[in-house]
Amino acid sequence: MRVGITSRIDVDTALNVVKEIVSYLNSRGIEVVVDERILKSTSSTLPASDLSKSEMDLLIVVGGDGTLLHTLQRLKDVPPVLTVRVARYGFLMEVEPHEFKYYFEKLLLGEYHVAKKMRLYGKLDDRSLPPVLNEYTILSAEGKVIKIDVERNGEEVLTFLGDGIIIAPTTGSTGYSLSAGGPIIDEDLDAIVITPINPMQLYVRPIVFSSESRIVVRVRGRPYSACLFVDGQLKIPVKPESVLEVFKGDFVRFIRFKRNFYEKILRRLEVL
Repeated sequence: MRVGITSRIDVDTALNVVKEIVSYLNSRGIEVVVDERILKSTSSTLPASDLSKSEMDLLIVVGGDGTLLHTLQRLKDVPPVLTVRVARYGFLMEVEPHEFKYYFEKLLLGEYHVAKKMRLYGKLDDRSLPPVLNEYTILSAEGKVIKIDVERNGEEVLTFLGDGIIIAPTTGSTGYSLSAGGPIIDEDLDAIVITPINPMQLYVRPIVFSSESRIVVRVRGRPYSACLFVDGQLKIPVKPESVLEVFKGDFVRFIRFKRNFYEKILRRLEVL
């Protein structure tokens, strides 16, 4: 087994967790590939490589949701992913640092399941976009409302004035979309949800589509009056009359040991 590992690099706790995991994996005779970003940001002497050019059987991500999303956008071929939470929330993270050895032993014994999470592919005019696990978000760039038209499979769905729109797959339904008033999509469903942001028309509401849908969003307005955000990692100015096409992409495989989707949601809503 060849295991890659990356982490957030702005928190010493995460980097210390990486060292502990690498030491443990080495003791089990497992080959480890450490993200070169870790080496560049610390005085660590761990052997490091460019993960985007490395072959891996498993990828371990230490940090929070932002670390995971950033890592996924860097990789062309994504191996199964095991996440370790070193963040306040980390909704997409699976195990705590102190649990890692226990659950990794279960992994070696085959006592786990694989959760396949759909990503969306996107295209802004003629520009192909990185895939997203959480969302594509269009926002007004000037604090003024913008006009947005939405089509599904060539059929007009809605037109509204507002601050923007979120297009998310199932996983993203519990992120920014949820905060903007979107619905929670059960993790066993593959779907696409569009969530208008602060629409002026009170009848405009989020809509859930089949994952096989092809969504087209047109932005009306003044030059560069809006921006597109790709999983919160990339910001792109949007020209007037630009067209964003969004459709079903690939699946990321997550190593899971727990079945606690709704427990995480309750924690996200600060009920627990």
